[in-house]
Amino acid sequence: MQSTDFMTLLRKSGLMSTAQLGVALALSREHNAAEDLSAELVRQGLLTSWQASQLLKGQTGFVLQHYKLLEAIGKGGMGHVFKAIDSRDASIVAVKVMSRKLSSNQNLVNRFRREIRASSRLNCPWIVRTIDAGRVGRIDFMVMEFVNGDQLDNILQRISSLPVSVACEITRQAALGLQHAHEQKMVHRDIKPANLMIDWTGDNSGIVKIMDMGLVRLSEDDEERTAVTRAGQVMGTPDYMSPEQGWNTATVDIRSDIYSLGCTLFRLLTGKVPFPGDNPLQVLMARCSRDVPPASSLRPELAEPIDQLVQKMTRRDPQERFQTPAEVAAALEPFCAPLTVDALKKMAASQPGAETVVLLQAISRPDFSESQDPGYQQFLKAMDTGAAVDLMLSNTPSGGFELSPTIPLIRPTRITTGKTSSGKSSPGESGSPRRGRKAGMVALIAVTALTALIATFVALKGNPKSATATAETKTGATSTAQNPATEKPVTPVARLAAPEPLRMKVGDSLDVLPEFDDQPPAQPKTGQLIWKTGTGVPQGVTIDPRTGRVKWKIPDTLAVASYIIPVELHFEYAGKQTLVSETRFVVTVQSANMEYRFSESGPIRVEPGQSFVWKSDLIPAPEPKMKYRLSGDQLSSRKFDETRGELRWTPNAGDIGRFNVSMEVLNADGTAVVAKVTRSILVVPQKLEITLPGVLEQTGRPNETLKVQLYNQQTAAAGRLLTLKLKSPAGITGAAIDSRSGTFTWAIPRDAGRGPHEFLIDAAPAFPEISLNATTPLSTRLVVTVDAPSGRTGNNAVTVPAADAVAKAEASLRDQYRRDLSATARPRFVRRLLELQYEQQPGPQDM
Repeated sequence: MQSTDFMTLLRKSGLMSTAQLGVALALSREHNAAEDLSAELVRQGLLTSWQASQLLKGQTGFVLQHYKLLEAIGKGGMGHVFKAIDSRDASIVAVKVMSRKLSSNQNLVNRFRREIRASSRLNCPWIVRTIDAGRVGRIDFMVMEFVNGDQLDNILQRISSLPVSVACEITRQAALGLQHAHEQKMVHRDIKPANLMIDWTGDNSGIVKIMDMGLVRLSEDDEERTAVTRAGQVMGTPDYMSPEQGWNTATVDIRSDIYSLGCTLFRLLTGKVPFPGDNPLQVLMARCSRDVPPASSLRPELAEPIDQLVQKMTRRDPQERFQTPAEVAAALEPFCAPLTVDALKKMAASQPGAETVVLLQAISRPDFSESQDPGYQQFLKAMDTGAAVDLMLSNTPSGGFELSPTIPLIRPTRITTGKTSSGKSSPGESGSPRRGRKAGMVALIAVTALTALIATFVALKGNPKSATATAETKTGATSTAQNPATEKPVTPVARLAAPEPLRMKVGDSLDVLPEFDDQPPAQPKTGQLIWKTGTGVPQGVTIDPRTGRVKWKIPDTLAVASYIIPVELHFEYAGKQTLVSETRFVVTVQSANMEYRFSESGPIRVEPGQSFVWKSDLIPAPEPKMKYRLSGDQLSSRKFDETRGELRWTPNAGDIGRFNVSMEVLNADGTAVVAKVTRSILVVPQKLEITLPGVLEQTGRPNETLKVQLYNQQTAAAGRLLTLKLKSPAGITGAAIDSRSGTFTWAIPRDAGRGPHEFLIDAAPAFPEISLNATTPLSTRLVVTVDAPSGRTGNNAVTVPAADAVAKAEASLRDQYRRDLSATARPRFVRRLLELQYEQQPGPQDM
């Protein structure tokens, strides 16, 4: 394939804007082969690898109205999942397509529709949101929130059991999602690790999201007993199913989900299901005949309160369990810790075969052959042939979604046969609903015209003046009709501004007006402007269609989270609406008695000369008037943003060591600290070599205080990395050493014996994050010779030692400095001796 052929396919695909096509066209002049051109477009980020490979195969269908497919990311029992981008706001979404071969199974079709119907009514951070739904040709699909993470059961295959605090946090978040579903009168009926996903955010923290609403029970589904769940039919997963769900799936309530969530927590804590077995019937009988065993039987170190909590969630009698997921979340709160990648990595390191553990599984292309998967190919073929795309979700007055009644999920097929003049069948004439509508319109116009003629005739016959007036009116109407400029609607042009995020508390009332970037549009002469809320608006939000005023009484029971209120301005004329502009309000709902906290984290390790940023991870986000401040050790040349809580620092070579810095957040009026966290900033070179220098023999006299500086200007950083310990000779008192400055001090007593006294100085890392080379000497000796007091003579005179004593002292020195005299260390030792010689002040003993 030549690059010109590739450009033809690219234009037809609708993947690029006009400007991007111009770039692609310029590149095509430099690359003759289609493969080379596509590779360059992928390298420049104009196409994905999957898009390029499909274009090279001749595929041109990638667009579902405003959703552009980016790549295929998975395959499940119900069909395939694609990653896509919403061209309206550049958000990433997931498109789940039902396999064509399953369309003949009405139960599976009902399940897919049920998932659309249920999840489209939910707007909660802990449930995968459904954004849209529709059909291309005869293939159903739904558009969901894209989750950047992995299913919990996949993580459990790599980490058998989780830290207790992390397991409790995962379960707590899932309970919050179930509480939202419970408030919408829904029961999930299939809670298990495979239906929980962890969405990893940019700061490596995790949000648990409930997925797969295909088995959800809706309170208004009376027909479910016969349509989806027939008598005696069991729905769910036996390893996690409640006893009552095994007897009658259609009548279970939210307490059944609490039981399943308890079994999930049991699995997270122990690595096993409560009732293992290969026979599903035996598993169901076991859970119907006895309670779940204590989790501590498989994990003995488990605290008793957590053990009792799991048992209460999994009681056979629903009356003895927690009655709502909110109660479960509240009971788990004291035992939770932030869900982070670091927490799972730490646990993964303790697993058998830790070196092979892959913690996070990146979302990648599916592991199935595209050319051999019929459902995959059927969907792409429907896209490529330009089959009609119908979107099925629309706003409801309460702010949720409902399936549009004008677009059925499966369009009924009606075949009628017309007759030609020869009496033969002509299916092409009467089989089109478009032609039928056109024929009906012609008939309506004809009847209207006939009625008008009759009325005119009667008027002319009975009242000539009226006839004259009628004629004048018709003449005026005709002249108006012949001047289209007076009736052609003009769509106003305006741009709504992006508002600042809002922070409210439960029980508050929101009352805001959208604002424009420039002047608001003038009221059109024909048609009118109408304000509406977009898709996914929280329940209870109202908007004034004339002014755009948004009001929301925030329920006291609403979950603490961020909610999005999309607002749209439409131009309406002749029953048709055109979008003029849109914006959205982001409302962060906080509890009435808000408790702020920072996420716990380890020390920050940085090399000298390397810049780093410490950003506040306060939960929840602070109010606009709240400010941050720093305390603790002082950092040279640091920059701190007190509004955002952001510290930037580039330590230099003189900053080696550990600094304990506290970040505090103050209340709105700055009178009190509402949250505080202290972190250690560890400045250490990548290659760390620390050597305690050798010290020349010192001389002192009784009643004097001797001070010896162990570090010089070049080695002062060691004082921030090491802890020094002094070991004095037997009978010697009054000696000490300061680890920070490396200063040895000895107040020589009056009765100190004459002669040399040897002190041993040992060093160890000041904190556990530092690891020293095993060959690095971590001790040194300091010899102090006590001389006679000034003016003393006689027997105390210094004598020249004997030759054997000199030889013995020389051997001792060689042994003491054996490492320093090696071939590799000798230059450093000589340099140190020269430095000491340079720093030494001359005294009488040198004369």
